[in-house]
Amino acid sequence: KAGKRNLQLVVYEGGTHLLAPANKLDMVAKVAEINKDQRMKNVYFHLLNQWDLLYQEFGADKVGVLNQYNDISRYSKHGYWGLLQSSYQSPETAPKYQAIRDWKMK
Repeated sequence: KAGKRNLQLVVYEGGTHLLAPANKLDMVAKVAEINKDQRMKNVYFHLLNQWDLLYQEFGADKVGVLNQYNDISRYSKHGYWGLLQSSYQSPETAPKYQAIRDWKMK
């Protein structure tokens, strides 16, 4: 329907989303570790590359921006949204931030 209305495809709240039940503290801790894992950078690269493929195939008239949901926010039982957990966090300890920073369009 977007094509019929001449609208672009955009991502409003982009990024990964993993969440554990708040009362399962062992699972909450595991999800926090997953978000901090250096392999998360590759997950983000994959996301960005797939978006770029859509852009390359359909063009700027059809594919717009991918908006990262949250730049900075603490990890908690309520979610792991931020690229950084604090404005004081070293980027070298933040794989999702590194991916956004390092990714290059073709």
